[in-house]
Amino acid sequence: MLEFLANKKIYYFLVFLLCIISRLATSVYYIEDIDSLRFALSIYEYDLAKIQPHFPGYPVFCFIVKGIYFFTNSLSQSFSIIGGFSVFIIILYCSKIFSTTLNSSLGIFLSSIIFFNPLIWLMSNRYMPDLFGLAIACMIICLLIRYDNSESSAYTGFFLSGLLIGIRLSYFPIVFFVLANSIFQKKFSIKYLVLCFVLGIVIWLMPLMYMTGIDELFLIAKVHTVGHFYDYGGSIVTDGNLFLRFTKIFESIWSDGLGGYWQGRSLNTIIISFQIISLIIIGLREMIKNIRFEKSLLIILISTFIYIVWIYFSQNVIYKSRHILPVLPFIFLILNFGYEYLLSKNRRFARVSFVIFLLFLSQITFKLTNQHMSETAISKVKNYIEKSTGNKTIIRPKAQYEANKKHFELRGFAPVNAEKKEIKKATVKDISDKIVQLKPKRKKNAKKTKKKN
Repeated sequence: MLEFLANKKIYYFLVFLLCIISRLATSVYYIEDIDSLRFALSIYEYDLAKIQPHFPGYPVFCFIVKGIYFFTNSLSQSFSIIGGFSVFIIILYCSKIFSTTLNSSLGIFLSSIIFFNPLIWLMSNRYMPDLFGLAIACMIICLLIRYDNSESSAYTGFFLSGLLIGIRLSYFPIVFFVLANSIFQKKFSIKYLVLCFVLGIVIWLMPLMYMTGIDELFLIAKVHTVGHFYDYGGSIVTDGNLFLRFTKIFESIWSDGLGGYWQGRSLNTIIISFQIISLIIIGLREMIKNIRFEKSLLIILISTFIYIVWIYFSQNVIYKSRHILPVLPFIFLILNFGYEYLLSKNRRFARVSFVIFLLFLSQITFKLTNQHMSETAISKVKNYIEKSTGNKTIIRPKAQYEANKKHFELRGFAPVNAEKKEIKKATVKDISDKIVQLKPKRKKNAKKTKKKN
C-alpha cells in the first residue's frame, strides 16, 4: 500500500509538502515582540535607519520574504512558508550529514525529531531569520564535509557562507571551523574559495550600501555593535553572571530545544526525558567509537563547541533560548547514533519506543504551538487600545518610571515630558513617534544654559 514511499523523490516531495502545510496551519497572525515587529515592518519598508530591521539588516532573508509576500500578500503566511522550507532543508541536509537515507527507519526517526521539535516548530512561524540561517548553515556543513572532494560543492559552500552573514550573522561561528578546515586541506584553489566567499557577501552588501548610504551604514554598524556588546545585547559584559549563563544555555538546550523536563513544565516531559537521556547515553558511546574513523564527527564537535563558546560570551542566552538553535543538529546526531544502535539490537523494541516518544513529543509541541497562536499580553493591550475610544491613561509604578528615566539619562537621552501631554488614543505608530522624541542631549546647549545662569 505504501510502496510508493520507497521512491526517494516522492518521499522527499511529501516531506516538503508536509513541512509547508503544517507551518501554514500554525501561522501567527499578530506581532508578538519588538524583534518580530522590526522584521514585519522591514517587509513593508526596508530601512536600517528606522531599525526595520535592526543591524546587520538580514538583507538576504528580508529580500526572500518580501518576494514571497508579493504572491501571498500575508505577512504571517510569508514567514510560515520560509519557515516550513527551512525545516525541510534542515531535515534533508542533516540526513546527508549523518549519512542517513531519509525514507528508511532511521531516516524517519531523524526527520520526525526535527519536524516535531518544539523550538524548531515555534521558530518556523516567528517573524525572524533564525531557522532559515540554521538551514543554510546545515547546507554549508554538508557541502564542505560530506562532499569535500567535490570542487563545485566547496565553492558553493563558501559562497553560501558569505550569504549566511546576510541572513544570520551570529550563526557564522558554527561554520567558521568548517571553512578553515577546507582551506587548510588545500584540495582546491584558496584564491577561488575566498573569491566565492567574498562574492557571497558582495551580492547583498552592495545593494545594502546603496539603499542605506555608506556613511550611514558604517555609523549604524558602529552604534549597534557597541550597543550589542556593551549595553543591550545581553553579552557577558552586561549580564556577567557566569553560572547563570551556563545554566540557561543548558536549560535552553534541554528544555526548550529537546522538550525535556524542567521545573514548571508538563509532567509529560518526564517520559520523553527518560527516552532522550537513554538515547544520548547510547549515542555518545557509539559516537566515541566512530569518531576515530570519521573525521567529520570531530569537525562537527569542534564547530558546535566554538559556537557554544561564542553565544556564552556574546549572546543574550539568559533571556533568549533561540540562540541555541545551531547546537541542536549535534544533539540530533547523538540521538541518531543511539536509535541506530537500538535498531541493530532489537528492531521491534526500537520502533515501539520511538512511537511512544513521538506521541509525547508531538503532544508537547502542539500544546506550545497552540499557545503560540494565541495573542501575547502586550498584543492584546495594543488591540484593546486601538479598538476602544475616548481618553486613555497608561499608568505604571513610580519605581518603574524612575528606573526607566534613570536608564535613559545614563545613556544620554532626555525623556519626553509625558505629564504635560494627554494621550487620546495610543497606537503602535503613536508609541514609535514617542520613542523617536527621545533625542540625545546636546552638550553645547547645556553649556550655554550654564553660562546664562
